[in-house]
Amino acid sequence: TTAIWEFASNDKYVEALNERIDQGLQRFPRKARPDVTILFAAHGTFVGDSKDNKDPYCCLVHHTVDRLMQKRKHDHAFKLSFVRDGGWGTSISIDLKNQFSDLARAGKRAVLVVPVDYVTEQFDTAYMLDVKARTEAEASGIAYYHVAAGLNCHPLFIEGLTDLVVESIVPSSKKPEMLCVEACPRTGWHGKDESEGDKCSVCPFLSNPKENKTARPSQRHGSLSAASTRDPVIRKS
Repeated sequence: TTAIWEFASNDKYVEALNERIDQGLQRFPRKARPDVTILFAAHGTFVGDSKDNKDPYCCLVHHTVDRLMQKRKHDHAFKLSFVRDGGWGTSISIDLKNQFSDLARAGKRAVLVVPVDYVTEQFDTAYMLDVKARTEAEASGIAYYHVAAGLNCHPLFIEGLTDLVVESIVPSSKKPEMLCVEACPRTGWHGKDESEGDKCSVCPFLSNPKENKTARPSQRHGSLSAASTRDPVIRKS
């Protein structure tokens, strides 16, 4: 038995997602394609301030989105939202609903929803995103709405996983540190006690005026524009 490290920014994983985005954009009318907003949908919840929550999931999602849009040279405006407010059920998050309203008010009428961390078609993609979220989007005034296909057995995704498995079992392989451990300043992930101020509010993907730090474009409530931003401030432990 072996285990692989995170693949949030694995080149082949990112390229597979990139191809799904290209395929999804082809479903829009040609005249609407340049104005499509890419809305990345993460299946979990936005990491809160609970000291008991040390799951790097949120950071990994942000890294995937960030790497994807860098690869695409920020060719479309994009947003990131988490599908659920907490727990399970058939209700989509308030944040996701608000994203549609904000886009409509900004004059955005075409949205491609990209399941950023779902690797197969499932309940969330087939119902939550393609039915429930679609209803909310249309009610908000979104005229063109499509959900990108899941990775499923995409050859590049499978190749990427294969490479990671091989790396984990070859004796000479050096296991890399998890991306989030190196990039995320949240001290709890380093095995240290969290103190006030060392929680998600200091995430490198969120703005922090006190440190004169600008948010990365894949932040939870990111700008509608695809303008470039400063690199995140990374604190070493």
